[in-house]
Amino acid sequence: MIDKKNRIYLVDEGALLHRIKGLGIAKAFLKWVVSPEKRQAFWQGYNSKHSSDYFDADYEMLINIIECVRAIALRTVNYKGLSYAVELKKLKDLCEL
Repeated sequence: MIDKKNRIYLVDEGALLHRIKGLGIAKAFLKWVVSPEKRQAFWQGYNSKHSSDYFDADYEMLINIIECVRAIALRTVNYKGLSYAVELKKLKDLCEL
């Protein structure tokens, strides 16, 4: 949760990780697979082994939000002092805050 000063004060990371299909894709989509060409190549390879029927725009937003929260939590707990401004901006953009 984010307070009025944009500080994270509660993250139950274990609750976010419970069997979310495709969660491993989120980090790649936020950092490396950003162009349409790269996404097309990714999905071509992915679909050769797995079905992506579950993956739509809403599901992508969900896993992106979870990945941003996980990254912020990691930096506030394990890597104190590292900035999470980029992830916080992405989170706010995804949530339209």
